[in-house]
Amino acid sequence: IVYAWSLFTAGEQDAAEQMVQAAERMLYTDARHTAATLPGEQEQQELRGRVAVVRAFMAFFREDVAGIIRHARQALESLPEHDVNWRTTAAIALGDAYSLRGQVTAATEAQRKALQESKAIGNIYMVMTAGLKLAVTLKLQGQLQQAVELCRQLVQLAQESEMAQSAACGCLMVMWAELLTELNELNQAGELNEKGTALIEHGGDVAMQGWSYICQVRICFSLGDVAGAESIIQEMERVDQAVAVPPWVMNRLAAWQGRIWLEQGKLQAALLWVQERGLDTNDALNLQHEREYMVLARLCIAQGELEEAVQLLDRVLQATRAAGRVLVEIELLMLQALACEAGGN
Repeated sequence: IVYAWSLFTAGEQDAAEQMVQAAERMLYTDARHTAATLPGEQEQQELRGRVAVVRAFMAFFREDVAGIIRHARQALESLPEHDVNWRTTAAIALGDAYSLRGQVTAATEAQRKALQESKAIGNIYMVMTAGLKLAVTLKLQGQLQQAVELCRQLVQLAQESEMAQSAACGCLMVMWAELLTELNELNQAGELNEKGTALIEHGGDVAMQGWSYICQVRICFSLGDVAGAESIIQEMERVDQAVAVPPWVMNRLAAWQGRIWLEQGKLQAALLWVQERGLDTNDALNLQHEREYMVLARLCIAQGELEEAVQLLDRVLQATRAAGRVLVEIELLMLQALACEAGGN
């Protein structure tokens, strides 16, 4: 089970799946082998809970919200109260599911609970992981100062422990840098981004690396370093050729590539990108792809298709507002203003 988890975080999805299936065969079907190697039913139940935790994160990789919730709840039902590390990991997975669904309040509650439980057992890595997830959700809610303070505290905690040189600490630094970019504190953001990036390169956690790359693209774009942003996207595309990168990472980076082409005035490239992504202004909305639809709206504005842009933005805005994603709502309102200005209103 532990080996499956290691393979999963390294992006070796097929190998991780094989290891999980091997564990499941032992625990669910190979009764004679299980009886010979495990002390009793209670221990088997605990191991089944740990398998369910791995399954929950594999579902998160695929953006399978129903799968995350099913496996995470199974894990919490199976794991004993004393197995706090694995129970907390399951709670983090539940927070991820709520976040993907757009249920920001539920995600915040789950992540705060996971953070508190991690602190209670003194697991620094789990504290940093749960804290990072919470910081992302606070950012979506528009609570930038709270998110900045949380990142600051977590980085300080890492530096006071043996985690100062970890990829998790690096990811927190890059997240902190992105938040400072939102607040226009660009000098400190640049310094933190440089330090964090150096730590992440040696981490081995593909999802963490992918998230940090998304943050770095945002920082580079805000600083006017479009070439740097494109270079980061291209690097992640190379990584995706070698190991399995979560689709949600590649989707967000794809949205940034479309945004960059529009910024460069490459409308034909952006139009081809929209066609390749299969985007249409009349699509049924999925918040997991909201960034791509925002790029599509920008393209519509650039091409003078203002009615299509406004209608699309109205639909995305309603869904975003209902989900409590304040920061995205602000950006959508700014896009609506651009569309109105282009139309002379």
